[in-house]
Amino acid sequence: MNQRFRSSNSKTRVEDLSVDCKDGLVLIELLEVMSGKSFPDKKIKAQKVRIKQIDNCAALLNFGRDCGIHVDCSAENIVDGEEKALMSFIYHIIVKYMKLDEEDEESAGMDVKQSLILWLRNKLQGSESSNLSS
Repeated sequence: MNQRFRSSNSKTRVEDLSVDCKDGLVLIELLEVMSGKSFPDKKIKAQKVRIKQIDNCAALLNFGRDCGIHVDCSAENIVDGEEKALMSFIYHIIVKYMKLDEEDEESAGMDVKQSLILWLRNKLQGSESSNLSS
């Protein structure tokens, strides 16, 4: 995520996924950067109150659906910082919009989904969560 933000000259950076994404703004910006589309609702603001964070995240998920993203989480999942739900939503954004470097020998012959699973397996090697399937 941070790499995408840097490449689009955004000042947004993610330090803690579950905390930084809970008001929906970071994920809205990620979806805008990846899709090239603008968020259709009025400019929303960072929120500290849970119900307003849920409203932001509900608008985010609607934007995701409008962009053709498979959404399998709720606004509450995001606000509550449920990492599995967050990672799933981000994964679906990446699979839809990421393009592989044609000249990268490691990714030759792989699609984005296969590359992401390989990367996750390498990162999670030795942990309980390393049993990933497509």
